[in-house]
Amino acid sequence: MAIKTSSTDDKIAESIMSLVELRKKEAEQETVEAPEGKLKYLSMYINLDRMLKTLPESTVEELNFQFICQIREIMQSYGCV
Repeated sequence: MAIKTSSTDDKIAESIMSLVELRKKEAEQETVEAPEGKLKYLSMYINLDRMLKTLPESTVEELNFQFICQIREIMQSYGCV
């Protein structure tokens, strides 16, 4: 049994599919090359960047410093540095 749809429903469905395809293309282009190759945690850093853009620069610098210090301490506890 076929379901009848209005032209408005069809247009909405087409628009949604277009948006999905655009997002897929954007995601494919969101690759950053590091000296060793592609970044492993790229999506995490993209999300962090989106959040940090909303904060004052001085706050972002302080958060970055705290983040790096925490990572170094954890690496030391694992004997990585």
